[in-house]
Amino acid sequence: MHSLRNFLQSRRFEGFITVLIVINAITLGLETVPSVTALAGPALLFIDRAILGVFVVEIGLRLIA
Repeated sequence: MHSLRNFLQSRRFEGFITVLIVINAITLGLETVPSVTALAGPALLFIDRAILGVFVVEIGLRLIA
């Protein structure tokens, strides 16, 4: 558990999560533009769901740690 906690608190992992938050914010913003949604709606939805999945795993790991 101690190594899991260290991993979750590592600078590299925190940076990874921060990048995902920024990407998620960008995709959510793009979803509000009708022309972009018409062009890349399924891709944006996939990216959103994939990032959501990573966030759920992160929360689960933090609960375990």
